Amino acid sequence: MRGALTKPIFHEIVGGLSTFFAISYLFVLAPQLLSIAGIDFGAALSATIIVIALATLFFALYVNGPIAVGPGLSVMTYLVFSVMGKHILDWQGALGLVFWAALLQYLLSAFGWRKKILLAIPESLQLASAAGLGLFFIAVGLKQLGILEIIQGKLAMGALGGNGQIIASVGLVLFFFLHKVHFPGSCLIPVIFCWVLALLFGETKWQGLFSLPPSLGSTFFKLTFSSILHPQYWSILLTILLISIFDASATLSALARQLGWMRPDGRIRNLEQAVIPDGIGSMLGAFLGTTSCSLYAESSIGIHAKGRTWLSGCTIAVCCLSALFLYPALSSIPLFATAPVLIGIGVKLALYLKCIDWKKIPEAFSFLITSFAMPVFFSLYWGFALGFISYTLLKTLIGQAKKIHPIVWILTFIFAAHLLLIGIF
Repeated sequence: MRGALTKPIFHEIVGGLSTFFAISYLFVLAPQLLSIAGIDFGAALSATIIVIALATLFFALYVNGPIAVGPGLSVMTYLVFSVMGKHILDWQGALGLVFWAALLQYLLSAFGWRKKILLAIPESLQLASAAGLGLFFIAVGLKQLGILEIIQGKLAMGALGGNGQIIASVGLVLFFFLHKVHFPGSCLIPVIFCWVLALLFGETKWQGLFSLPPSLGSTFFKLTFSSILHPQYWSILLTILLISIFDASATLSALARQLGWMRPDGRIRNLEQAVIPDGIGSMLGAFLGTTSCSLYAESSIGIHAKGRTWLSGCTIAVCCLSALFLYPALSSIPLFATAPVLIGIGVKLALYLKCIDWKKIPEAFSFLITSFAMPVFFSLYWGFALGFISYTLLKTLIGQAKKIHPIVWILTFIFAAHLLLIGIF
């Protein structure tokens, strides 16, 4: 009897550990990205890990599920490179918009509108957003390696050569090999591998192993709430909200199928509860010094290891809090060591390009515009804007205006109005 009870507990703990190791590369990658925007690396590291731990714990206890929740790369890369990197807003103002977007996301979820928005947006634009995000990740990774540069808001070729780029290239090959053999640490192992090579070749210095967690003093409650009062920033707010909804909803749908949460009618069991934690986690992240939360697709690794309940989520949270004391080691990992992960994930997402339906001209054309505008303009926002405008315009021109959902019309009007204002002013 005792063995029958112990076995499920063992599976839950192993599932939680599997997900923890799968997402642990974010403990380095997220602070590195945020530090580019001027946020202190140590504070960003503490904020990222604390938010992952608390948001995951909340999901575990509130939804009774094994899914990890924390700051997502989609919104983070958008804000770092397309907003703060272009000096449109400082990081305090950007975190203010993250808070307001998170509050809107929570309210939309609580009142059931989040589901309606997601269902209203054409599948072609959702898939195009995923593909464009992948191309954007590739561009970000190449920028981290110095292969691409941003000149006057556009991408340009950088310098080739250097130990960092060579090490990262080997790490990228390792990433794809581990992914091909379905190794659970396909994201973490390449980072560690590149880090070890960087230490051996003198590209970074060993800083130690353990210490007290870095202080949050430089970021705690430093967000600027008043950024929402300026209309020129509303497009950024809308982009954060759209990315957050797309990202988390797509991940939840995939993980729900793996968990057996899908009902016969196609609805997700516990959907009303499952869409709440990421919004609350995003608000917490804005207060502590990091960006919007999403559900982590890497949770599928823990689910595959038979993690099914709140115990797996609690295991992830406890492990994350323990990682706070590894700051010296984590801070010695160079930026180029995480580039292979960004590029690898980007390639996986870019494969959605094969979903283009060439028989439907409006869908195919808007798909291409959405996906390729994101890396070309180095902006997720302009990918969304041009995608929605082109989709609505082409549908109207071929006499299918009535098939366009009112929510799509509203979003198209907002994007078009902003485009017109930029042209005028």
